[in-house]
Amino acid sequence: MNGFASRAAFDAALADLPEPDGAATGAARARQAALTKPPGSLGRLEDIALFMA
Repeated sequence: MNGFASRAAFDAALADLPEPDGAATGAARARQAALTKPPGSLGRLEDIALFMA
């Protein structure tokens, strides 16, 4: 079961999503750069953290 009556309703919901917050993404990127770890060592998790910011 899904929460959309049609594919068009799903597409409309996707089009209605807010734009990414550039300031939050920049802050997350700066925080990652300041961590004591090799850049990219967390792999996809780093990308997900930026996406979620």
